[in-house]
Amino acid sequence: MLTLLAVLCWCRLTEVTDSLVESFVDLVRVINTRAERRVDKAQLRSSAGSPIRRTCC
Repeated sequence: MLTLLAVLCWCRLTEVTDSLVESFVDLVRVINTRAERRVDKAQLRSSAGSPIRRTCC
């Protein structure tokens, strides 16, 4: 009986660990996406402030 309880606890522990890792990966993706958006916005702002000058031929 004790062996079955140990197996159940081990399986549950792996399920909880997998769930935590999956949540952490999702969180990292959200943070990465936000960071990329901020960088893109900053690049757009910096490029919008200095227009491209063309010289006529």
